[in-house]
Amino acid sequence: QDDPDAILKQRSSPTVLTPHPGEFKRLFPGLGNEMGDRLSVAKSAAQASHSILVLKGARTVVAYPDGRVYVNPESTAALARGGSGDVLTGLLGGLMAQAVARGRSVETVVPTAVWWHSQGAIAAAQENTELGVDASTLITYLKPTLNCYINT
Repeated sequence: QDDPDAILKQRSSPTVLTPHPGEFKRLFPGLGNEMGDRLSVAKSAAQASHSILVLKGARTVVAYPDGRVYVNPESTAALARGGSGDVLTGLLGGLMAQAVARGRSVETVVPTAVWWHSQGAIAAAQENTELGVDASTLITYLKPTLNCYINT
């Protein structure tokens, strides 16, 4: 059986991992017990895996292998629903592909995607309640949310 750590370390392209706390504990069992200090564990995991780590939660943390750490200041419990992480992954993939196509670094789009995802969820929850936001509803709020910020 292949060692997941060894596989991640051999990657030549940027890798983004997007675990929620339960997934994080399975991916990084040595760090999972330290979840009280999300910044430190995200930073350690990013460095250990040579990956950009998006530790999802109320204050999503984006950590880079070089030690940089960003925290998304706003979110909503509406994102604590099945499928919302898949929306984030799709958004990340699309933005990363655009960055590559334009010859730009993919690193800069990760916190952008996290922020845009949360803003879309906040807007969706304002109109639909937190329990009324499923993945399909969230998707419909992403473009209008970005347009709102671009046009202000």
